[in-house]
Amino acid sequence: MSHQYLVRKKKFTTKEGELKEEFFATAKSIRVIGVDEMAEKITQNSSFTSADVVGTINALSRMIKENLASGYKVKLDGIGVLGVSLTSKGVETEKELDPKKVRFSRVTFKADNKLVRELKEIKFTRERPLPKGIVIKSKGLK
Repeated sequence: MSHQYLVRKKKFTTKEGELKEEFFATAKSIRVIGVDEMAEKITQNSSFTSADVVGTINALSRMIKENLASGYKVKLDGIGVLGVSLTSKGVETEKELDPKKVRFSRVTFKADNKLVRELKEIKFTRERPLPKGIVIKSKGLK
């Protein structure tokens, strides 16, 4: 099993102010795999039904939202830790920073160390270029 990559040319300015072009590897995703498909694969290797798996994932999703909204970080063993990042405009004094000025920014994610170690073992293959003259219509992600 390997992960494909694409080669992309990037233009950038060096510290010395010189315009430079270099080629870099970019991850190529085959497609997005949804909950239903993952549930089917899990059922093939366990005693759970597809409905059990989908129901559990949906319940987990609700629990993650509830706990993040309540101020907790959520640790999923073997996956990582989810948290919340906040933002606000700068104010002159601490007293001026009331709850109305604080906003949700994004969900943060810190991958589990074991997951990171295992992913470092991925083998990579370069995506083969299409033959000249072939045009493929891309499908939008759902």
